Amino acid sequence: MRLTTVRRAYALVLALVVLLLGPLGVHANGIGTVFVMNEGDGTVTVLDGVNHLAVERVRVGAGPRAGAVSTDMRFVWVANRDGGNLSVLDRTTYTVVAGIPLGGKPEGVLFDPDGERVYVTDSAGNAVKVVELSSSSVVQTVPVGKAPIGIAISPDGAQLAVANPGSNTISLLTRGALASVAEVPVGVEPLDVAFAGAAKLFVTVQGGVAVVDTAQRRITQVLTSCAGPREIAVTLDGRDLYVACHDANALAIFDTATGNPIKTLPVGRGPTAVAIAEDNRWAFVTNADDGTLTVINTTTREVKSIAAVGQRPIGVLAAGRPITPVQFRVDVPAVVELPRTGVGRTTEPGRQLGAKIVAGLGLGLAPVAAGMEWLRRRRMRRLRAPGGAKPGQHGGEPPPSAIP
Repeated sequence: MRLTTVRRAYALVLALVVLLLGPLGVHANGIGTVFVMNEGDGTVTVLDGVNHLAVERVRVGAGPRAGAVSTDMRFVWVANRDGGNLSVLDRTTYTVVAGIPLGGKPEGVLFDPDGERVYVTDSAGNAVKVVELSSSSVVQTVPVGKAPIGIAISPDGAQLAVANPGSNTISLLTRGALASVAEVPVGVEPLDVAFAGAAKLFVTVQGGVAVVDTAQRRITQVLTSCAGPREIAVTLDGRDLYVACHDANALAIFDTATGNPIKTLPVGRGPTAVAIAEDNRWAFVTNADDGTLTVINTTTREVKSIAAVGQRPIGVLAAGRPITPVQFRVDVPAVVELPRTGVGRTTEPGRQLGAKIVAGLGLGLAPVAAGMEWLRRRRMRRLRAPGGAKPGQHGGEPPPSAIP
């Protein structure tokens, strides 16, 4: 190998490093963020929305199960089932800035489109509690079925749907007056709901996913290609339905128009929650039994990566970039956060991830640099040895043209 060849190879490697570090450093900031609620250790793991790597982990309340992002995208509200309260997480500092006591067992949480109210299902109180942002307090309690968990709002914003596993029904509420207009039997133990149109609702029940016509208030179809369905999500274009199949350790994808199965993907153990990214490019599945998050490309419908998150991750949401701040009127004691060994600690995830990439590449390039230096010294020894190769010769090595 010629010295010039070694130098060229070294320059090429350095050029590739610079080329890679530039885009990665920019992409790490992301256009959004993924939040995973870890029921087992009372934390929320924060992942970068582009590289899907953990950048922070924050302690919230006891038994966090679900979360929702405020309409200005700056705050994440987390329902702590075992703690009977809500934790409000500031996305700019990754700290809890407010705690709102509710009582009961908060399960699902949903922001109203007007950004002024939050709906929280209370499985112990058989109700939906309405929290007003301006006062950070419960201003209304709406009775529904027994042990409500999942909650969703129709695309036209006209009605809310609530899954009641204790009564094997869904409750339909008018959004304006928040009055219950119907309670529809849907099957055994409905857990989650998702709209795919103003009057088309998907509901997970034991044995499948019920398709409900909310205008006619009846089941029109049951999708059965999923063992132990838990939570569901509809892609932003309304075309695909993603279902976490807990008993099969899989994710099932259905066509929302026909109900036909499209694909089934293996994920982690005990998949529970599903969320779609704000740009519709990714789907996220929490695997409660092995503490991981599976990332799926919604275009190719293939698994992209798996990330470790926390103990028993049971809820997930994807949020876009923050817009404007919101002021809260609740003072709470400082929240002690977890040690962050192995997790980024800067408030700029892009820099932290970039530093990790630089360190990793540096470690990887060290053996390469050492090998190049050894080749250089070997070349010089041959040139200096009596009877050694003269400049322009190859010192007993085969000419370049003979090297395969």
